[in-house]
Parts: sequence; C-alpha cells; structure tokens
Amino acid sequence: MSTNFIISLVSGFLSFIIPPLLYKFSPQSSAPFNNQPKNRLFLPILISIFIICGVNYFICFDNKDFLTSFTLIEFSTPFALTGLLFFISQLNKTSKYFTFCLALASIAASFSIPADSIAAILPLPAYLNQLLIIVAWFLFSYIYRYANNGSATLGIQSAAIAFGIAILGMVNAIPFFLALIALIFGTAFTALAGIMWPPAKNNISDNVASCAGFIIFALIAWAATENAISCAITFSMLFIIDFIWAAILRLTFIEQYSNIKNNTAYQEALSAGFSAQLATSFLCRAQIIIVLLGVFQAYSNQPHSLLLFSVFITIWLLYKLRNLSLETKSLKDINKEVIADIQDRINDVKQYIDKDDNQQ
Repeated sequence: MSTNFIISLVSGFLSFIIPPLLYKFSPQSSAPFNNQPKNRLFLPILISIFIICGVNYFICFDNKDFLTSFTLIEFSTPFALTGLLFFISQLNKTSKYFTFCLALASIAASFSIPADSIAAILPLPAYLNQLLIIVAWFLFSYIYRYANNGSATLGIQSAAIAFGIAILGMVNAIPFFLALIALIFGTAFTALAGIMWPPAKNNISDNVASCAGFIIFALIAWAATENAISCAITFSMLFIIDFIWAAILRLTFIEQYSNIKNNTAYQEALSAGFSAQLATSFLCRAQIIIVLLGVFQAYSNQPHSLLLFSVFITIWLLYKLRNLSLETKSLKDINKEVIADIQDRINDVKQYIDKDDNQQ
C-alpha cells in the first residue's frame, strides 16, 4: 500500500468526520455575530479544510510536479481570504458590505495565481488575463449563492466539482497534491451535504454560500493552471446552466419568475409537488453524469471538444429534474432509470471521442 494512498485515505476520512463533530459540539453564535444557527454550518467545513490542507502541504507538496511555481503564499492566500470573508459575513456591522469585500478579495486572490499560469490558460495580454480572472472569480463566487437553492444542493455541487478534480489526479491529469486537496474539499462538502440532506431543515445564508463559491473557484483556478480548465468548467456546468436559465426567466419580468432561486430546476421540481428527498437524490445522480463527462474530457485530443456535448447533456438533465413530478415511479425505479441513463451517456461519450479521434 503506497504512502500517497494512505495519506489520501486518512485525509479524506478526517475531512469527512471532523465537520459533523465540530458542528455538533460548537456553541451557538452570539453578538456581534449574526445569531443564526444556519451560519454555523460552514465554519466546521472551513476549519477542517484549512487544517488538513495545511498539514498536507508540508507533508507531500512537491513543486516539481506542477507546470509552474506554486508557493506557500500563493496556496494559502485563497484560504485566508475565505476565512476573512466568512468573518465579515457574520459580523452584524460588516455583513452589509459583503459584496464589496468579495470584489476586493477576488482582486487579491487573482494575484495568487502565477502570471505565467494565467497566460497559459488565456492567450491574451497580461492585463486582460488578470482582469478576466478577477471578474470570473467574483461572478462565480457571487452567483454561487444560487447553488444554495435548497437542502443539500450546495454541498452536492461543491463535492461534484472537487471529486471531479480529484479523479483527474487519479488518471495523472493533474499533480497528486492538487488531487489530494480536491479530495479533502470533496469529502468535507459531502459531510455538509449529509448534514443538510432532507428532511433536515438546515441551511446556510447567501453570503456564506458565496464564501463556499470563493474557495471552490480557487480549486478550479488551480486545476486550470494544470491545463484542466475544460474539465473544471464541465464539473461546474450543471450549476452554471441552471443559473443562466433561471436568470433568463427573471429577465422576462413575469411575476411568477421574479425570484431567481425559485426559477432553478430544483425549486421548480419542489414547487410542482415532488419530494425534496427524491429531487435531491436525482440531483446527486445527475452530478455523477457531469463528473464522468468532465473526466472523459481529459482523454480528448482537443481541449474543448466535449464541452458542447456536455452542454446538451446538462440541459437534458435539468429538463428531467424540472419534470420529475410528471412521473409516478418509485425511488427504486428512478434509481434504475438514472443508472441506465448514466450507462447510455458513457456510451455516447465513447462514440463521440472515437468520432473525434477518427477525424484527426
């Protein structure tokens, strides 16, 4: 049994078990903090991720595995900024300035990505590359609050992105250390999803959800510096397309679409009478399909050849989620159907890759 495997196993287990324990025994918030139990949910995730990732940096980080330099300051900056944003979101006097602070944090975090790495991701002038990273970091973090549209949805989406990047490490598409960090993120957010899984009534605030988006984007940015940007985009695609459609509905100015969160596929399924347990279960299985598509992207000869195909699959999955209430099948039947759908999508991806290879 290799050392890397043992480190991964122990780190994943600790990041999964520590958050629920910290949440269970943590004291209630008090003034000057927002006295809302839902805002205590994310703090155990932050603590476990910060500590376990920090320890592993000194144990198994090897800069030679990365395409560009990756210093301790560059690694720790997004973590520190996330902690600061969470603290700001909890203070009664500063929470109203959270969006402005998020913009400043995005600017600061963009400088933690090496300039040569940004140039490799986006072949544009340096100042445009920096500006695009800042805008992308801010927008992703801000709209990530819409991934927090019910029960365990934020935990599921975050875990899907993290586990997808971790799997890339298993197929040697990214360095081991980055895959290990992604594994720690994935197991921690899986614990969050477990705490919030329906029928539990736990939830977190929009600002705290944006904190989660901020640190998740750091993981995406690190993966992008290792030429895995198309895979990272695919892992995020279900959330992104769902938000875009919900925002388009909002822009129609029709009264029933006035709330973006209520326009998301998950909330529409609930509004149509489908149970939260089955909607959440379907969302979890849909994310499995998206993760598989992202991993297949790593094997494609062309960097973005599967992105368009993934968009169509994602739209189909969101349509299925929105129309779950039209079906009268049991959970067992739905599980069988989703597994069959996963197998069909894998076969479609294989055929697509074979066709792409034949055209080379």
